Amino acid sequence: MNTAAVKCYKSTHVLTTDPYKLILLLYDEAIKQLFKTREAIKNNDIKERGESLSKAIDIITELLASVQGDNNDETVVFLRWLYSNMLTELPKVNITNDLSTIERTIKYIAQLRTIWEKITKENNYIKQENKFLNKGIKNQKDNNLTYDIKSSNKINYYQTSKFSTRG
Repeated sequence: MNTAAVKCYKSTHVLTTDPYKLILLLYDEAIKQLFKTREAIKNNDIKERGESLSKAIDIITELLASVQGDNNDETVVFLRWLYSNMLTELPKVNITNDLSTIERTIKYIAQLRTIWEKITKENNYIKQENKFLNKGIKNQKDNNLTYDIKSSNKINYYQTSKFSTRG
């Protein structure tokens, strides 16, 4: 397979994708990179851990940058706070190998993805199913971590996480 052609296709696909679907693609890729990070930690693969964690951090940085609105909007304030806290905690994983931080971040990103997809579909921003859901992935179960990417409209972010230091 011609890798240059594949890279060109992917680049063109991203540039021509509508912004609402682009956020879904970012969520999907962040989840993928976080899973790779977790596996690299389990396998003691320092190089893969660093590369995949760095990619996940870059994606979350882009998600933070994409939050638009003023500081009077509770949702905007919350998303900025949540992404900022993820960006504070994730780099520590390179030193601590803390799987709970990775798992918690996966849960948050998966829930945000579900909420975003629901909102965009309800407002007819996205007309077709995302490829992640087309593959029939309704539940992602891996060891002690289970989340249902279609089940919930909201998540109680403040109750069960290290990110809940906000008053």
